[in-house]
Amino acid sequence: KMLYYFIKQNIDKRFHICCTLYKDDYEKLSGDFKLFVDNDIIEVIIADKNLCPHLKYFYAMKKYWDKPIITVDDDRLYDINILNALVSKYETLNYKSIVSTCAPCMSITHNKIDLHTKWCVPWRRLKPNEKSYIAMAEGFGGVLYPPKCFANLDAEIEDNNKCLYHDDLFLKVLAIKNAVPVTQINGMLENFY
Repeated sequence: KMLYYFIKQNIDKRFHICCTLYKDDYEKLSGDFKLFVDNDIIEVIIADKNLCPHLKYFYAMKKYWDKPIITVDDDRLYDINILNALVSKYETLNYKSIVSTCAPCMSITHNKIDLHTKWCVPWRRLKPNEKSYIAMAEGFGGVLYPPKCFANLDAEIEDNNKCLYHDDLFLKVLAIKNAVPVTQINGMLENFY
């Protein structure tokens, strides 16, 4: 219950916390998470189709299409300041951009994109305040997607079976198709965990 009161007192009222669960997982709710849901601290969206890691953004982007959406992974503990850092960067931008805590830049060898593991190294991260079409927002760190970021998301999700467990790469493909750049926040990534 201490965690419940901490979150209730410390979450900025501008934020709405939403979690999408596959329909078969909803009945398994228990503990603090159930307390959050029962007391309207967290909204739960029930998904009919299990989109695996794509659950974290797809249904929220559909329901709140006109709002910025922040995604975080459910297997990490985040500092509460990450929300403010993402929103602050988003508010200072005068252009439509995806904002990420960690944005590595793709590398290319002989006109082919290198493996993801080759360009996800610290020295290939985007500099803060720079916008880029070759940088990729990495979801593990926290990402803010602008309103109406991706056109026709319903049609696009049909292709997600090709990359069911690679949501970051799938979202990068959508960003390229929709000509949406990426920007990285200021500060050391490690400060937000």
